[in-house]
Amino acid sequence: MRLHDTAGNRLYLNAGERAAFLAAARRQGARDRTLCETLHWTGCRASELLEITPARVDLSGGTITIRSLKKRRDAAGAPCRSRRIMSIR
Repeated sequence: MRLHDTAGNRLYLNAGERAAFLAAARRQGARDRTLCETLHWTGCRASELLEITPARVDLSGGTITIRSLKKRRDAAGAPCRSRRIMSIR
């Protein structure tokens, strides 16, 4: 996994930046908070997040199926912890 792009810019957030991102997300309305938390917990791309439909969310199983646009296939994430599922409901 590369940590920097060819220009030397970091590709990922560090732990402090992730914590700040989640803290800012928690101050948002339900829709934006859910979008930000889904980005954080799944690591999906924004374009993949926008492709999630209700049919891809399994509340009883606690999973979200994300279509990987880069690999052109579906990937079911690990079961979500209950507080993440609650924000989807």
